[in-house]
Amino acid sequence: MAKYVLEYNPEVHSPDKARELKRRREAGQENEEEGLGCTFSSKIVHPLYFEAATDLTITNNLNSWIVLGRDRPGNYQSGYGGCGDITDPIKNENATCATIDLVVGRGGTNPSRVTPGSSLDEIGYHPDFPSDAARVYISQKTNVDDNFVVAPGSMGSRRGKSAVAMKADNIRIMASEGIKLVTKITNYTSGDNKGNIKTLGIDLIAGNNSRGLQPLVKGRNLISCLDEIYDLILKLTSTVSQMLRTNIELSAILGTHTHPLVPPSGIAGPSPELTVANLKVLFEDLMMVFDEVTTKVNCETSRAAYTSAASGDYICSRHNNTN
Repeated sequence: MAKYVLEYNPEVHSPDKARELKRRREAGQENEEEGLGCTFSSKIVHPLYFEAATDLTITNNLNSWIVLGRDRPGNYQSGYGGCGDITDPIKNENATCATIDLVVGRGGTNPSRVTPGSSLDEIGYHPDFPSDAARVYISQKTNVDDNFVVAPGSMGSRRGKSAVAMKADNIRIMASEGIKLVTKITNYTSGDNKGNIKTLGIDLIAGNNSRGLQPLVKGRNLISCLDEIYDLILKLTSTVSQMLRTNIELSAILGTHTHPLVPPSGIAGPSPELTVANLKVLFEDLMMVFDEVTTKVNCETSRAAYTSAASGDYICSRHNNTN
């Protein structure tokens, strides 16, 4: 038969406090300050937890728990602990799934209070990863992504591996110095002692949805790529500008050229239609030559703004790196 832990009982844990609470209630003097200053409060619900036979449970009876046991994400039949936790001598696999489960807020925002006459099924709780308020789960062998319903991402769901998982409304990881997220720290895992594991990366997934997941950009490589593009734009601008200058020279000659006639007729003057058209072309080409200067200045300004480490708009992070 499974063991279970009942809610805080002041008659057992704090007899003096229990007598004082009883005296006030009998006198009609409910203490409005009960619970303030981290004192005991009879209003706090400490739910009933269904302990497995091998669990060692530590609790302050205020819905904070440390459970030393085996992999168990739900009822007694769940996880590798529910499967029997048996070592396979043929495959030389260690199936041990020792687990530490740190939980606060078991039962979520409105856990059931243990009341006389209630059936255990109505008020008792197995581990409930989606509903329990906050959890740190450390297991020697577990299906961590399945248990916490995590999107597979680029590396897929990991099964039968050791894992440390944190789940809460909000999580903060802070360091006085640096933080490293490192993969493949060794060539072995708890489920593979042959040293043939592959390198997996780091997935940053918002909304627990793998759709649209794309690789991160490497900053210095991007700068090299942009530098090449800037150089190509400048080279193309110079080429077009040279073509415009050649066209201007040709247009000037075409607009003013004359045709000698057989004597004694003299020389034929320039064509009025061609002269007008040529003036228009000359004007447009000259404007484009001026644009060449503007284009080159803008290109170099953009390069300095985004690819120079001295710029405030430098596209590379000054503190964060990836491979």
